[in-house]
Amino acid sequence: MAKLIKVFAINFLFLVICYLNVGAKEEKTLSPIENSFLVESKEVLRQFGYNIFEAAVGFVAPSNIPVPEDYLLGPGDEVVINLWGPFEKEYRETIDRDGNLFLSELGKIGLGRKTFSEVRKNLEERLNRCYKNTRIDIGLGKVRTIKIFVIGEVKRPGSYQVSGLSNLLNALYLAGGPTKNGSLRKIIVMRKGIRKTSFDLYPFLLSGDTESVTRVMADGDTIFVPPIGSVVAICGEVKRPAIYELKEETSLKNLIDVAGGFLPSASLARIQIERIENFRRKILLDVEPKKNLFLKDNDLIRVFSVEKRIHNSVSLEGMVKHPGDYQLKPLMRLNDVLTPESLLPEASLNQAEIVRLKSDGSIEIVEFSPKKLFKGDKQENIALKRWDRIIIRSTWERVSRVQVKGEIKFPGQYIIRRGEKCSSLIQRAGGYSSEAFLPGAVFTRESVKKKEEVNLRKFIQRQATLLEKEKKGATDEEEQLIAEGEVLLKELSDKVPVGRIVFRLEPLPEFKGSSDDIILEDGDVLYVPKTPAAVSILGEVNNPGAICYQEGKNLNYYLKKAGGFTKNADGRYLYVIKPDGTATTKPLLIGRGDAIIVPQRIRTRSGKIIKDIVHMLYEISVGISLF
Repeated sequence: MAKLIKVFAINFLFLVICYLNVGAKEEKTLSPIENSFLVESKEVLRQFGYNIFEAAVGFVAPSNIPVPEDYLLGPGDEVVINLWGPFEKEYRETIDRDGNLFLSELGKIGLGRKTFSEVRKNLEERLNRCYKNTRIDIGLGKVRTIKIFVIGEVKRPGSYQVSGLSNLLNALYLAGGPTKNGSLRKIIVMRKGIRKTSFDLYPFLLSGDTESVTRVMADGDTIFVPPIGSVVAICGEVKRPAIYELKEETSLKNLIDVAGGFLPSASLARIQIERIENFRRKILLDVEPKKNLFLKDNDLIRVFSVEKRIHNSVSLEGMVKHPGDYQLKPLMRLNDVLTPESLLPEASLNQAEIVRLKSDGSIEIVEFSPKKLFKGDKQENIALKRWDRIIIRSTWERVSRVQVKGEIKFPGQYIIRRGEKCSSLIQRAGGYSSEAFLPGAVFTRESVKKKEEVNLRKFIQRQATLLEKEKKGATDEEEQLIAEGEVLLKELSDKVPVGRIVFRLEPLPEFKGSSDDIILEDGDVLYVPKTPAAVSILGEVNNPGAICYQEGKNLNYYLKKAGGFTKNADGRYLYVIKPDGTATTKPLLIGRGDAIIVPQRIRTRSGKIIKDIVHMLYEISVGISLF
């Protein structure tokens, strides 16, 4: 048996080498079972064990292997007998169709349906009576051909003529192996119409146990591969993530052993199981790895990894010789990491900072002077905390800071790199919170604010001059209109523009690289509000204010809720300002956070210039109030 296993291992190794050298490729198409788990696990999981049959094309069952002891002799087998010693002779005789072997010295001997070990023992006893003190060796020469059938869920079902020494695995290779709809764990062998045994390929696939799969076949045997049984999938931090077939009741611990055990990176705090309950709904189970829980058909087991972040570390970045992470030791201070020898020549000695993650998730910037630190200033020798980032700037680098506010996971002040985009800042800040209202994001810029202030002053001065000119020869009605315009100009002069840049914020994958993903500048502020619950109505309505948002409602719904227009309303020039800062005069539907502006009608028969000026001032005043 040891020789048999050795030769079988050599043949199997040859098949593996052929598979690797010829370049048999893993199937690109997924089976229905693999597709069903692909949707749930977000990663490709293959059905375990089927790939060993991918090199089965052109396979020929070996016939030159040692004869196993339990091999049943039959018609067509050639028996070889060698005698040596005082008497030397060789016999080569074939068993006839009746199962008999004829030897001249012994006559006709019935050998049919006897095992090789029984025949050898029988012949040795008989020959020893005829030949005293002679050594005897009995073996097989040519082996008969047998006919077997391979049916069921295999790639090439049919009948096959094979060597009498062929085994179950040889037969499966000839048939191309089971399909992925076929079982690897309940392969049935029928002999003379009676179920002889059921084979499980998993012991061979998992540990190389060849005891069952190397048993030889008999003439007329039928191998039946039934449909696959219950399956479960395991993904994540295990050594062999895959889809496995269940043979009987299998516990979670058994499956983890089959999957090779946990990777060192696996978190043992919990394992999650996705399960279909009563063909109706999906449920989640969070279980401990040691819990003796039995699995069910179509369970998906997830093994999570430990947190990727190193917990006892600080980092040194920028103009230093050895940037990277350093171990955070008890009572560690800044000078334990940063020394004069650790800086590059171009490092700035006047200003550096520690970027610190606070307990509430926000970011804190702690500034210090490397020059004072190296001179022994105790106040500069800051005590370090977990995940501190010590950043040393270049002498020629201008430090730019921006702010992130609102519904961001880690709001606060951030130092940005030259050319850094808004998407990068959001990613560094941990992304959006669950309550973030992206269409209402407000992005303001100092440089835009300064330009708006200059333009607003020029605008106010220009309009004031125009109104002053219109005073000459104005009627009483026009003088009243001019006075109203002067009041609006005074209100405008008291308002400060915010420097808003209108852009549309989207989920990070879509926002990154889009036309709205602008390059950041020093002083930029990004504010992401919570999802609003109301729609605002301002201007000439009977009850201006906020109205609870109702999905799918149009403009008329909100105007009615606000009591309709006042007698001074000019409905022709009504417009809606969207949360992202854009405006529209023809809204189809009203969305969350929209502001409906109803302007005032300017009542005058003359003085068109005055009317236009006052109308424009009114709209600008309302617009600045919104932002």
